Amino acid sequence: MCAQTYGYFDIGEHAWMLLDRIRVDAFRQAIEAVVRPGDVVADIGTGTGILAAMAARAGARKVYAVDRAPILDVARAFFEENGLLDTIELIREDARRVDFPEPPNVVVSEMVGNFGIEEDMLGLFNTVAARCTPDVTFIPSRLDLHFVPLFEPGLHEELDRLSGLTDGLTMRSLVSRIVNRPVHHRIAREEILGHNAGPLPIRLVGADTTIEEIRSTMVLDRPGKVNAIGTFYHLELAPGISLTTGPDGPPTHWTNIKFPVYPPLELPAGATIALTLFPKFLPGAGVWSWEVEAGGEVRAGDSMATLLGSPLDFLGVLRLKRATPALKPNPVHLERLAASLGGHVTDLPDMAASMYEKLPSEFADERDAHRQLLTLLDLLNALE
Repeated sequence: MCAQTYGYFDIGEHAWMLLDRIRVDAFRQAIEAVVRPGDVVADIGTGTGILAAMAARAGARKVYAVDRAPILDVARAFFEENGLLDTIELIREDARRVDFPEPPNVVVSEMVGNFGIEEDMLGLFNTVAARCTPDVTFIPSRLDLHFVPLFEPGLHEELDRLSGLTDGLTMRSLVSRIVNRPVHHRIAREEILGHNAGPLPIRLVGADTTIEEIRSTMVLDRPGKVNAIGTFYHLELAPGISLTTGPDGPPTHWTNIKFPVYPPLELPAGATIALTLFPKFLPGAGVWSWEVEAGGEVRAGDSMATLLGSPLDFLGVLRLKRATPALKPNPVHLERLAASLGGHVTDLPDMAASMYEKLPSEFADERDAHRQLLTLLDLLNALE
């Protein structure tokens, strides 16, 4: 029923998440621990409405279920079926624009991806926080990113088979491309060769909304061949209540992301590995480049190089044609829009600053506004 889904406009995707009992039960426990009778709760990206319903059942006086997608029709039927429409108010709108009738003192949201923060959680949470009470509580409130060195046998086997296909034929040229493709697969305990010196803690509210670079240091606990760096996270929902995508936790609908290290690094126990990861959260897509250094050797990968064609072709698939987006020489739609609004087309940083100045309540900061501007201009087909 839910083996293959097609994104959040597919009802199967939502059913797949509801069937994840680890996820659902952890959020239920957190909501029951935080929400008190009389609270006003906002559920951002409510989807089918399960978290909003849990907040209502926990005693909230009012719950605002916010989503900009048509899945809200499913949520409405769910609330009506369970007699919750007197408590829950549905709002079909981008959460950045919502002017809540009453400021929430609790915000719950499950806009969490396989990497944790790629669903614009930082910018969104910090924007919404400005419309809440000063003592607002967010569920979740913190995310700790972990990185571990791996020997991934499946990756090793596949690359080995591709390198030498059959009858003396090789395809090392394909291997040189595909090793830039992050692997989405759960980390097994036996794959792990070491530990990271310390996780990267990310506060989801009250912190920087843009992460341009991530650094992590790992140490090998046993000798081995490192052919990937694995990632997982611990998500703090409420004091004493958390979710993990780590190998010691039960499996969930989330997967782990593994960044290939190729050629593999043969390292002794006690060796130190330095990772630098560059998240590239372009409009509508999250891609990465990474660099791994150990024993004086460096390995690098860049998911921009995985699809067929040049980097420009890949950016075209992402609906952008340059790694640093710029305005087209003649952005017709943008010029018409600017003319209709009595303005003019300027450089991107100036446009972002102006947008933030005129709509400060819709963005966490100016960098957040710049990111959203790229999405808007992309929709207008004004970027190259």
